[in-house]
Amino acid sequence: MFRPGYIQPLHGATSKTAMYRRMYRGVSWLYPVLRRIMPNHVTTTDNIGRP
Repeated sequence: MFRPGYIQPLHGATSKTAMYRRMYRGVSWLYPVLRRIMPNHVTTTDNIGRP
């Protein structure tokens, strides 16, 4: 089990919850910064779906 701090949605993945969609739209630019600062706490939807 793992609990990432941030999951970057890729390939058109969106949440059904409007509040989450707005949040991701507002902070998606932070993903590259977070990946450099805290690489063990961020991931992408591709990494989660990978077997």
